[in-house]
Formats: sequence, structure tokens, C-alpha cells
Amino acid sequence: MYFILSIMSGVTGNINSTTAPSSIFRKLLNQQDYQRSDPPRLNETTVVRLGMYIAMIHGISEKTQDFSILFYLIQRWSDPRLQFSHFQSAPSKINLGQDAWETLWTPDVFFRNLKDGEYVDITVSNRQMRLHVTGEIFYIAAIKAVFTCPMEFQKYPFDTQICPIWLQSLSNEVDVVTLEWRPGSAVHLNPHVQLFSYTMNMITEEECSQNYTNGTFSCLSAKFTLQRRYGRLITQTYFPSVLMIILSWIPFWIDTSIDILVGMMIVMAFLMQTSTNDLPQISYITAVGIWFLVCVSYVFLALILYTIGQRLKGHQDNWVRKFKLWCRILLPVSFCIFCVVYFLVYTSIII
Repeated sequence: MYFILSIMSGVTGNINSTTAPSSIFRKLLNQQDYQRSDPPRLNETTVVRLGMYIAMIHGISEKTQDFSILFYLIQRWSDPRLQFSHFQSAPSKINLGQDAWETLWTPDVFFRNLKDGEYVDITVSNRQMRLHVTGEIFYIAAIKAVFTCPMEFQKYPFDTQICPIWLQSLSNEVDVVTLEWRPGSAVHLNPHVQLFSYTMNMITEEECSQNYTNGTFSCLSAKFTLQRRYGRLITQTYFPSVLMIILSWIPFWIDTSIDILVGMMIVMAFLMQTSTNDLPQISYITAVGIWFLVCVSYVFLALILYTIGQRLKGHQDNWVRKFKLWCRILLPVSFCIFCVVYFLVYTSIII
């Protein structure tokens, strides 16, 4: 919120004057024969500088591949038709009344990846417009919106997602309106925002203008890099599956029933099913899918090896003892090697 207050302080001025701001505004519209449909400059590009303040991130959904936020969109541009320096005793800046944006020309900015959105109108309309003596206009609006976020889950749950917001001029080509990010850091995130499933690594501001069949339109993008927090899956998925693997080696140390291995297969299948409950129906395998594929294979392999040992028991006892000894060594060692390689590939660290 400090970001917004600092901008607001930059556009407030001394309004102590004998000339009422509302009177100045009415005179400007009448004297200049102001037309809202006309751009500020007929033969020159109007540069619109944008800024965003992300006040709250309501949620990020993997199943619907979108994210919902509350943010303030800040726009600045200059309209020479609205200069009022020639007015005597005029203030340096004036607050325009409610719905002034319905009277003045405003940039036709739209969000290319918007799914749903609305202006915030509680308890009053959370929009404000201010006019500088030189004709510069400052326009801020609070918006609640849901944006699409194409996601890739090959590395889930060690994945990093990039969720963009694309802002583009709807009908004015670049020779009429050019969008630019405000100088410095244009997109700010409320430091008190908490994401329980992700960590916000960075926000990247880019230019994304494109050529269409009907012309070239100015475009800006803000990309949010989100690193998933996988602590919950480590404790609820990976750790229990490791325990199941360790338990599957018990029959090679202690004579027990084969039912314990069958039960572990069922538990492993349940863990595999619940590990991807948060994901949409995808056609490729994920990192957690590879993990469970190997884990189930280890339990199945232990089941097969135990069955072979039981079949040979009583006929070749010496060979059976050597067979169990090799199983006690090879199964844990190979699984440990797999764990090291797996976490090196997906997290670049050795656990």
C-alpha cells in the first residue's frame, strides 16, 4: 500500500484556491469542445504509462489453471486539451469527481488472458482520477480479476509456474496509443501477501506488442514466477512411500506372510491416487508419477523375489540363504541410488 500512497502523494497538490476544481473541469470541457471519442493527440502517439500494485492473491488453482487477485491498476497519460495553467489562481492538481472516466478519453486497456473480473465498489467506487495543470491525468482503479495461467506439471511437485498478466490496447494501434511500464519497478506485490502452496520468486515486466491482420497493437506483460512449496507432499506422500518400501524388505529378514506385501501394494496405489488430486487430467507423467511407478515396481519386485525364495525353501536352503542375502543388499542400495538421482534431477539437491 505504501507504493500507492507514494504515487498518490506525487499527484496531490495545493488545492487552496479561489477557483473551484469542478468549475475548472466544466470550463475545460466547454471551451475546448472536448470530444471523448478523440484521442489526446490526433497526429501523435499518446504514451500511457502503467503500474500495478498486487494487494492480494486469493488463490492459484491447478485444476482450472488460473489465479485470482485483487490489484490496483495505475495509468498515467497526458491530454493537452485539459491544460488549465491559463486559469487564474488555479491549483496545480485537481481531483475529478466520480464517473469522470465516463466523460474523458481513457486508454482502452484490456487484459488478454482475463477469465472474469470486476471493479471494486465497496463501500464506494474504488476508482479515482486526478488532473495536473499541465494536462497530465492520473487514473487508479481497484480490480478483482481471475486470469488464466497455462501450467506444465512434468516436474510436479518440484515445478515452477509462470503466471502472466497481458495488458493490451483494444482498438487503438501503436500510432495512436503506446503502452509503457512506469519507470523503475512498475509492478509491486504487497509484502504481507502469503501463498501457502507457492513462493513468489520474481515479477518480470516485458513488452509484448504483436502484429495482427488489422494492425499492430501495444502490449505489456507482467509475469509472476511461482516456485511450488513441496513440504506437504514430502511428509504426506514421499515419506510414507519410503516407509512402505522399507517394510517390503522385512520378509527377507524375518519369515512372514506374503499378505504384508500385498497390503503394501494396495497402500502404494492409494498414495499414488491421492498425490495428484490437485492436478487436472493430464496426458503425461509427472515427477511424482515417476516416483510411484518406481516405488510400486520395488514392492512388486520384492513380492516376486519373496515368492521365488519361498518356492525354493526346503530344496536348496544354502542357495536360498545366499539369495536372501543378495536381496537384503541389492534392494536397499539400488533404491538409495534411485533416490539420489531422482532428487538431483528434480531439485538439484541431495537429500
